[in-house]
Amino acid sequence: MLDANYVFLGPGSPTYAARNLEGTLALEYLLERHKAGAVLCFASAATLAVGAKVLPVYEIFKAGSELYWADGLNVFAAFGLELAIVPHWNNTDGGVHLDTSRCFMGQERMDQLRQLLPASTVLLGIDEHTALVFDFKVLVLALLFVAINLAYTFRFKTVPYLEILLNTITHPLRFAAGLWLAGSWEHWPLLATWTLAIFAITTLKRIKEIREAGAAVRPVLKHYDEATLKNLITASLVLLLGIWPFTRELDFVLAGVWFALTLVAVVGYFRSPLLKRLEEHLWR
Repeated sequence: MLDANYVFLGPGSPTYAARNLEGTLALEYLLERHKAGAVLCFASAATLAVGAKVLPVYEIFKAGSELYWADGLNVFAAFGLELAIVPHWNNTDGGVHLDTSRCFMGQERMDQLRQLLPASTVLLGIDEHTALVFDFKVLVLALLFVAINLAYTFRFKTVPYLEILLNTITHPLRFAAGLWLAGSWEHWPLLATWTLAIFAITTLKRIKEIREAGAAVRPVLKHYDEATLKNLITASLVLLLGIWPFTRELDFVLAGVWFALTLVAVVGYFRSPLLKRLEEHLWR
């Protein structure tokens, strides 16, 4: 398990699993592997055991115990989630005579069990022949995108230069997200060249807006001057050219294309009336 990239825990007794894994090195190693990028797959009894509260299925359904919840492994507490997970939510093994849905509890008993859960615990039911995927990297990325957009809209759209940066990074962040989810930063030079190219084009657009309408278009434009913006564009192109040799194979080609297109867009805007009109049309 110490080197595993995929760990599966499946059927059995939920309370037995929770009781015998609690506080063990096995559980510690399991969670460490997940932090290192391994996929954890839980099914049936294991799904119940990893919640904050465990449904004692055998004790209630087979042995006739009174309704109660046992303490679980609470694996999701590390992510701010307090869950009581119930698989086999839509089970129909009992046919028309016995309601075995809600993991063999039936609707009526599950309604009573809900009342026994702490108010802070979320009851999560999962149907058979389906899966629920928790990808916390995706959650972090989604929250990051939302935070950037909210920060720009309500606070930083009037902050000179920072607003250019925030306008720039949303597209490269999608690329960075892909690298992070893939678990490899091998293509970071390509990401850097793309970011610099977009930064140069975004800055060029500010020059266009200053020339056309000034602060009437964006109030923040009153803090800019064209010479400084041109220097930023030049610096971006120089950095892009410096990073380009660090790319390899197809990345080298793509980085070269981005550099060429950015250079054409910048030089064309100042030197070619035809390209300038085309860029102004595309920016409308």
